Amino acid sequence: MMSAEGSIDAKVEAIVDVGHEAHVIVCLNHGGNFSVFDGSTLGGKLIKPWLSQPRALTDEGKPRYDVYNFILASKDDMSSFQVGETHSLVANLTPSETSRAEQTPEAIGRRESV
Repeated sequence: MMSAEGSIDAKVEAIVDVGHEAHVIVCLNHGGNFSVFDGSTLGGKLIKPWLSQPRALTDEGKPRYDVYNFILASKDDMSSFQVGETHSLVANLTPSETSRAEQTPEAIGRRESV
């Protein structure tokens, strides 16, 4: 499946100073897959080509799969972010109309046999 550079709305949930790095934890409103690359930005600020999903739970104790942790390339950019703000994440996007369930070998085989 091809991906293309695009942007995703990212609502800031936390900014964490870990000494030598600044982490920005965001909630993404995106139904497809994505990846970050050298040159990806969050709010126009460069981020490292690394991400993780911190353990976040809903009020009912269920996992949240919309929360991601990004590391700013420059710790000096921390002041550009405030909790509650929405910024654009520039990343490689996989079309959101294709869900993970549709990407399984079984689903692909069903589509090819139709």
